[in-house]
Amino acid sequence: MKLDISTQMGVANRLAATTRAISKSIQRLSSGQRILSPGDDLVGFHSLSWLNSQTRGLTQANFNVNKAQGMLATAEDAISAQMDIVQAMKALALEGANSSLSADNRQEINTRLQELLSQFNEIVSSTEFNDIHLLDGGAGTQNLLVGANQGNDLNFELPDLNAGKSFLKTVGSGVSSATTTFGTTSHQASVISDFDGDGINDFAGAGEYVSIYMGTGDGSFGHSTTIDGGGAEAGASIGREMVAADMNNDGIQDIVTFFLNARFSILIGKGDGTFETAITSASPGGTWLHGDVVDIDNDGDLDIVGSNKTLTSVDIFTNDGALSFTETNEAGSNLVYDVQMVDIDNDGIPDIVEANAGDDSIGIQIGNGDGTFQTLSTFATGDFPYRLQVADFNRDGEMDILNLDFNTGQYSFHAGNGDGTFDARVMGALSLGSTNTDLEILDFNGDGVLDFVAMDTTGDTAQYYQGVGNGTFTASKVISLVNNVADLSVGDIDNDGVADVIGLSTSATSYITKILTNTKQVVALADLNVNDVETASKLADILDDTILALEDEQSKLSSVHSRLDIIGASNLLMSDSFEEAKSRINDPDTVLEVTELLRNQILADAQVASYAQANVQLQTVMQLLSF
Repeated sequence: MKLDISTQMGVANRLAATTRAISKSIQRLSSGQRILSPGDDLVGFHSLSWLNSQTRGLTQANFNVNKAQGMLATAEDAISAQMDIVQAMKALALEGANSSLSADNRQEINTRLQELLSQFNEIVSSTEFNDIHLLDGGAGTQNLLVGANQGNDLNFELPDLNAGKSFLKTVGSGVSSATTTFGTTSHQASVISDFDGDGINDFAGAGEYVSIYMGTGDGSFGHSTTIDGGGAEAGASIGREMVAADMNNDGIQDIVTFFLNARFSILIGKGDGTFETAITSASPGGTWLHGDVVDIDNDGDLDIVGSNKTLTSVDIFTNDGALSFTETNEAGSNLVYDVQMVDIDNDGIPDIVEANAGDDSIGIQIGNGDGTFQTLSTFATGDFPYRLQVADFNRDGEMDILNLDFNTGQYSFHAGNGDGTFDARVMGALSLGSTNTDLEILDFNGDGVLDFVAMDTTGDTAQYYQGVGNGTFTASKVISLVNNVADLSVGDIDNDGVADVIGLSTSATSYITKILTNTKQVVALADLNVNDVETASKLADILDDTILALEDEQSKLSSVHSRLDIIGASNLLMSDSFEEAKSRINDPDTVLEVTELLRNQILADAQVASYAQANVQLQTVMQLLSF
């Protein structure tokens, strides 16, 4: 019998290979994976490794997204609570803008305002997420990996909502932009007010005719119209003073123009920037330079007062409520160049304050509240007082008087005592020129102290003086205007909440010069009170700005939150796509694998039988050889 060992070894090798194939099929079927090692599919194995890395990265990225969304939701809810507090503060501010409140009422409101401010700060200090303070500005920029790879970053800023950063007011910065000029018509008087009810100040200038320039809100003016403001009817006279006021109590601004020949006209506004035909008064004779509009007889209707330098009188026109006026006169001292109606003795009744250029005095007539006045009293001031302003310049709560001395290039300040009397003159020198013909007050440097701007007709300049707060002023800057300056007016023309200045010229290529006051924001915590109606009204504006700022911060966080929602959904969709790709690459063909397993099992059975037969043959030979 021939013994073939190679046959036995071949069968053993083939059986081992079949066994390995069976094991591989069982692994694939039991694991559900086609590729178990690089040897199964080198390209597929690397693709699976990358896909596994991506899906794990996306899983972690979505964990980061969910954590960040929790942080953002916490911050947004806290800001909502702050907004509720500020809304409650605004309601108190509006309540405080009521002149009928007592001092005790105001103190109660102030106490409540401070309690709400403490709650506002408490939210800032207590709002945390994972030991991170979210609203105090300390967290700063948050860096977030929102994808599976480097560079898939999202950065966002957590706000600083401390009270000192949230309660702000816009004030003048003490710096003005470059002057710009416009207009082709000569004017000698002007006023800034909102004539069309759009919340944006417009501008009116008067010569013989009145020009209306509609504001755009950015410091420029759109279309203009020129109308007969009563100058032609008044004998071709020139307007020397303009006042915006609601003369017929319809809630719409009207224009009162004071003419040189001692007449006034009223342009009744229609609310759209247009006006009805001018109502013109008769003249008492003489010459008017300035005037004022105020309710002097306490009947709810605005009356008109003019300074008559020629007749040395204050001409009074009492309104009957239907724009019909009764004329009376109060004797002035000597050459009444200017007049203002202000309550100087704290009795709630307007009084007469007049600049008497003829005898270098200030005249005072205390109002009785019925359109009549007490006997004129005077006190000495500077040389040829020409223009005056009455306001609280030294911040003691009493009305003071500031006037320009036409001949000397100086100003005179008289501190008010609150009883209708004033202290002796405090003199100050103007930096340029001696011919100063207009004076306007504003706070152009945002320190809460009234400043003033004077017009020098000799040097064609506007001179700014910064109030110190004690009745003295320091020169701040001088701005050149166009030739033959005639008038200054003050008002917010670029809608930033801070007064700007417009200067007029009577002979130039461009007749109107704009001087915009630049602004800055400062902390307004000291303004969180309702000590008086004006302060309460300003507080309401500050709180409106605070609410808008909080809404802006909340909107920023909400925007990030929305982006994270989109990113999270995108990551899930991408992860699903990667899982599908992995399935397509790595899922075994079950039918094929089962068929292959059965084939290999049958083959293995045959190979085992063959191997067994070979072993039997070998044993038979070995037994024969043992004989």
